[in-house]
Amino acid sequence: MTEDNHKVIRHTLTQLLSRREHGFNELIFKLEKKGFNQDDFLPVLHQFKQANIQSDSRFVEMHYRAGISKGQGPTRIKEVLKQHKIEDSDLFAGFSDIDVDWFELAWVVKCKKFGELPPKDTKEKAKQQRFLLYRGFSYEHIEHALTNEVNS
Repeated sequence: MTEDNHKVIRHTLTQLLSRREHGFNELIFKLEKKGFNQDDFLPVLHQFKQANIQSDSRFVEMHYRAGISKGQGPTRIKEVLKQHKIEDSDLFAGFSDIDVDWFELAWVVKCKKFGELPPKDTKEKAKQQRFLLYRGFSYEHIEHALTNEVNS
């Protein structure tokens, strides 16, 4: 690899990481898409990882915080991170670092969409359950949100 190519790769990585956190595998995909050879950029990418400029754990934390702010539950957030090929160790470490009450979040998301009153019939209950399930909440979170137990 030439010195110029090395500089271009470093510059490209720096630009990508200055905008937001990226996962390791996501950066590989983006650099390949830009036409760089893996043999050329992998050593540079590993240098960035060693220097903690690129961090999968920060990437996971960013995704958890973004998902929570969007009203997404833990299942949905984990699925998005799995699509980014994040290692399970980083996935679960990031999950345990987040201090969030998923029951309260499910309640807030439910109230924002459907109001505070419990569902009036089984059809309405099923609709609300599907919505919260799609958002990534567990059945326990959903049951809590629908039975108004969070505010009890």
